[in-house]
Amino acid sequence: MRASKLFTIPALDALTPLAPAAPVLAAPAGSGNGTTFPLVCDGQLSTLTVGGGPWSAAHLAESGETFVPVSTHFSVRDPETLELLYEEHDFKGKPRSGSNRCVDEITIDGVLMTFVVRGRIR
Repeated sequence: MRASKLFTIPALDALTPLAPAAPVLAAPAGSGNGTTFPLVCDGQLSTLTVGGGPWSAAHLAESGETFVPVSTHFSVRDPETLELLYEEHDFKGKPRSGSNRCVDEITIDGVLMTFVVRGRIR
């Protein structure tokens, strides 16, 4: 096992607030019941507020719309070689892909982590 694989568990913990799960209405910003974070959705930097548990819908601050997630993909790569070290897919119900895509990509402790959520903005 390469040492860099040891970083996948803390990386997953760090992104846990981003992982969606059972649909509920998105909590409006300032309600005190949500977690707010930036993601790039369809090429635009967006501020999302997720108000509930797993698979919760997110309120998009810039447009006032709601992002309803249907699938997630998380991957960890070596930033120099782009070798895939870890990946995980999750779906709400049966495997499918939403028409909208939100992404966060960061490098922590020398590994490139990408988190993609697919869903519908309405």
